[in-house]
Amino acid sequence: MADETKTEGKGIDTAALGAALGESVKAALKEGLTQIVADETKVAGEKQQANKDAEAQRAAIAKQAGDPVFNLMAPYLAPVALDAQLAIDAATFYSTTGEASSYKDEIERISTAWKQQGLVVPRKDIWSYVQGIHRKEMHEADNKRTAEEQERARLASTVGSGFAGQPNQSQQGVDPYTMTKADLEKALENVSF
Repeated sequence: MADETKTEGKGIDTAALGAALGESVKAALKEGLTQIVADETKVAGEKQQANKDAEAQRAAIAKQAGDPVFNLMAPYLAPVALDAQLAIDAATFYSTTGEASSYKDEIERISTAWKQQGLVVPRKDIWSYVQGIHRKEMHEADNKRTAEEQERARLASTVGSGFAGQPNQSQQGVDPYTMTKADLEKALENVSF
């Protein structure tokens, strides 16, 4: 009697197929989890760096607290320093996050509104908030863009030397090494190189 894991007459080893599929699923799952952990580690590192920067700034302000000139000028300079920090954040964010440019007005409106409420939030975090608001719209746009790219690729696959896909009958079955010189010249008379 044949192996029970083989389909009768087909020769397919379903046990081996199941094991192979199981291994590929495990590999894909492992790769996905590794990427998630790497992303979370990166975000945690960025937050830790932001906290260190804020702590260093608070320490510098505390150090200067005993300076009477600083105490006199601090209320006037603090908003300017905050605006400078926000400008640096904007320049960095928009130069590294190109897909956010179509939502720039909304991001800036939210940033300004939160700043007026006393909340200073990096644009990267505001971008995450905006992405959450527009997730369905962004998903549909991604799907549309993917469909357009696939259609362009499908159309491009038909453009070429004329030998794409299956050759026609005139292209099959003739070995140029067995042809006479006259037959070869005749076969190539309308071909340009």
